[in-house]
Amino acid sequence: MNGPRSLEELLSHFDKAPVKDPDTAIKTNQWAKRFRSYLENNEQGEVVTALRFLVLTQVFEPNSRASVADPDLLATFIRTSKMFFSEESEDCVTLSNPRLFEAISEAGRQKQEALTKDMVRQMLLARHDADVWQKGVEEEYIRFVSTQKSTIACLLSIL
Repeated sequence: MNGPRSLEELLSHFDKAPVKDPDTAIKTNQWAKRFRSYLENNEQGEVVTALRFLVLTQVFEPNSRASVADPDLLATFIRTSKMFFSEESEDCVTLSNPRLFEAISEAGRQKQEALTKDMVRQMLLARHDADVWQKGVEEEYIRFVSTQKSTIACLLSIL
């Protein structure tokens, strides 16, 4: 069975509705589960944290089916802020931009009535931060995919 060839393709499976628990969401997706296991076996704890962050925040992407007016999206922003941008958290996501980290942390601590465009913009910037995307999860996903045997490769090896 061939899985998603890119990180974007893998994450697109999580954009239908806000995810309440990234660990449960990853366990219910065969390829995400295999990728996480690969990361854990290779002692890539920071990348696992970044993967969990990306799964939880996939609904903020413009092509997501979630609406900014959805109250669950505000709850997702606050949950994400507490889970990955809080000094008390053991699972802080690493960003190349410390000001962005602090801005998301601060927004998550304040009482919010609604999700703002600025909050969404900040979350998207964090998702596409070089330390999260290019130097983190995407790089490891490319390695992971290269280790997976495809059906075509197996057939060609028989010939």
